[in-house]
Amino acid sequence: MIEFRQFIALTEAIANAKVLTHLEHPEDLMVDHGVAGYHHAVEALKDVHHKLSGQFNTTKVTEKYDGSPSIVAGIDPKTNRFFVATKSAFNKDPKINYTNEDILKNHGHAPGLVSKLQAALEHLPKVFPKKGVYQGDLMHTADDVHEVGKEVSFTPNTLMYSTDKKGEEGKKILASKVGIVVHSKYHGPSLDNMQVGFDPDLANFKPHKDVHLINPEVEVKSHPNKTQVEHHLRLAEKTFADAHPEALNNLVAHKEHIRTFVNKMVREKGQPTTSGYRKHLMDIGEKEASKVTTPKAKQAKIATMLERLKHVEDHQDHFDSAFKIHHHLSKAKDALVDSLSSSSPYKHSVGGKEAEPEGYVAIRQGHPIKLVNRAKFSAANMMKHAKP
Repeated sequence: MIEFRQFIALTEAIANAKVLTHLEHPEDLMVDHGVAGYHHAVEALKDVHHKLSGQFNTTKVTEKYDGSPSIVAGIDPKTNRFFVATKSAFNKDPKINYTNEDILKNHGHAPGLVSKLQAALEHLPKVFPKKGVYQGDLMHTADDVHEVGKEVSFTPNTLMYSTDKKGEEGKKILASKVGIVVHSKYHGPSLDNMQVGFDPDLANFKPHKDVHLINPEVEVKSHPNKTQVEHHLRLAEKTFADAHPEALNNLVAHKEHIRTFVNKMVREKGQPTTSGYRKHLMDIGEKEASKVTTPKAKQAKIATMLERLKHVEDHQDHFDSAFKIHHHLSKAKDALVDSLSSSSPYKHSVGGKEAEPEGYVAIRQGHPIKLVNRAKFSAANMMKHAKP
């Protein structure tokens, strides 16, 4: 019964999403949703694995593109007019742009954004369907495209994307005025009452040389890490089968602190364990106690910390199993990401150094999860923000 309720909660969390926000890592689903989250993560990873192995299934795999800005565009259901906007389209005080004058009024403080939105407003109607509201990442306008030797490239954000200028993608880039990746579609009677969907049908878009419409769906080429993925999925399932049924459900009460702990381990290149989590809880408790001044308040913070620690100690086997499962799901995902990276139509670099794609999204039964090698992504972020 608990598992069923968690499955419904997981389903409703996606179905009721108003705006595209934060996507979850598969290994973290069980932190929020217990057993149901675990099952969805395993099945999604298996589907991606099988797809890479040449077996058909309905799970869709798309590449995450590092574009900027995020564009919301399409036909406003109330006015029946084409518009472009940033994510502010869904604010309480939305900034909807039907004309260049609207763009200047709403975004005149940011000249770079103005030029991007004006290019989008001029050219996107050439390819967008006559109905529907979509979201995507703007990848380039004409001034962003550069030719160096045999390659053409653009750098919308952190990553530089490069490809053979005489290849299919290269020719489209050079001929276009704007490039965009469309990854989501919104459904509803008005912009203030819409829900996001994660599988837009790009077949409804028209071709036009002025718009480089990048298809984010991954074209599978090979799966060099097949054995590694199978190894870690097998160990995750064995650990789950051997664990107490309540093992993963015990994580849910700790989800806020476990998420912080996992992210800390990613930054420190460590593996989450029960002993490490206990130390994390003690550090949090001491920090919280240091922020209050009265003895009574300090004692209350310490009591809360001790209660959390006791829950972990009373269920140590459960937490041990859960962290092992989390580790193996993470490792299976990382191996899948490495295989998927060989299928990208672009070369990626940061500051002249070769880099991995930003990551991928697997959409299973309408539920999206992100496939990102967190250790590599964290290292790339540090390189991005490092001082010269």
